[in-house]
Amino acid sequence: AAYRALVEEFWWSSTYVAKSLWRDELLFARFCLDNDLKLGVLRRLLEWRLELEHHWQLRPGLLGRGLKPRLPADRWAALAATFVGPDLEENWQALFATVGLFRQVAREVAGTLRYTYPDELDARMTAYLDAVRQLPKHPDAVP
Repeated sequence: AAYRALVEEFWWSSTYVAKSLWRDELLFARFCLDNDLKLGVLRRLLEWRLELEHHWQLRPGLLGRGLKPRLPADRWAALAATFVGPDLEENWQALFATVGLFRQVAREVAGTLRYTYPDELDARMTAYLDAVRQLPKHPDAVP
């Protein structure tokens, strides 16, 4: 139940990021992307992945402290690449990079725990995020 709730929270929060980017509401988009998706859900999933590798004997640090030396270099680089500046296009790219990393880690955790990753939900939500990205610019967006 906790795994499924975490996955659903990720996808629910991702809609707020997409809608906020479309509306050119960078502050709210970044709050949801950085705090909800990355520091909340993705961080927790990365910690679960590490804990599984260490038979639940590893205690991660508070809010991701100590993750960098414990993660494989390519995984850390993938996470670091999701942190970008204020450019809207960069933030769209960061959202989809976050989605890709989340998907990869969530599938690994699911496989290790013998859970089923919700591929249908993933496909529907990814299509939704892409559809919002392709919408004409929001009429109230600052040019």
